Amino acid sequence: MATARRNLAHRITRFLETIESQSRRPNRLEGDFVLSALGHLATDQWPMGEEAMMRAERAGTATPQEIANVRAAYAPVSTKYLRSELERILRSAS
Repeated sequence: MATARRNLAHRITRFLETIESQSRRPNRLEGDFVLSALGHLATDQWPMGEEAMMRAERAGTATPQEIANVRAAYAPVSTKYLRSELERILRSAS
């Protein structure tokens, strides 16, 4: 696995672990950006995936009003779902 790909996968994993350690679901922004990062990981667009993860990491500081105003491309998702997508992408790359 390329270093950039491994780094992005590790960053996604760390983010999900942080959310899980807080016993919460990702907010709409976080989930949207992580799904975007996963899509970039699957298509080998690692710099774009890193950018999406940077936005996901910042989305935790968004106000409830900012989150409500976002038209997320996806319905709210769980960390379990995000983790399963990450594992599926990594398996398909092997």
